Amino acid sequence: MNAGSMPVIALLLALLPSASGCAVGMALSGRKDPDVSGLSTGQERAVVIATIGSPHKSFGTVGKRVDVFKLKRGNEPSAGRAVAHGVMDVLTLCLWEVVGTPIEAVQGEDFYLTVQYDSEDRVVRMIPGDGGTALASLQRASQEEKTAVTAVDELDAVSASPVR
Repeated sequence: MNAGSMPVIALLLALLPSASGCAVGMALSGRKDPDVSGLSTGQERAVVIATIGSPHKSFGTVGKRVDVFKLKRGNEPSAGRAVAHGVMDVLTLCLWEVVGTPIEAVQGEDFYLTVQYDSEDRVVRMIPGDGGTALASLQRASQEEKTAVTAVDELDAVSASPVR
């Protein structure tokens, strides 16, 4: 190495920490997992929204409302991951960003929580699912409940009629 290239190398090494950032920043800026443990049947819709945020989709009106919440888990901020990315950036002269950024981009997984409310906008049931399956399950359960009520009504009618 000649003496003229030393200042260039020193400048590159000085700028190296500022060049790394995407993977490091993404590892530090994750979000805490949503806490759905405090949710229960009977709670008002406003409490659910205050706890886990606005629904991804909302169907129906008061009395027949169903909200589908899209939540993300497994992407909590991590100083350990950030340090690991930073070390790899230094060791690879920032080439690690090509690998580290996509790794951080896929951290966490989406999950859905479907919540059904009664006529007073209070939670009747909560179903974790994929967003569509849970809603279909609610509709199927509602249909089964209607069928069961019809069957009970028919049994009541038969038992109330005089025996011949």
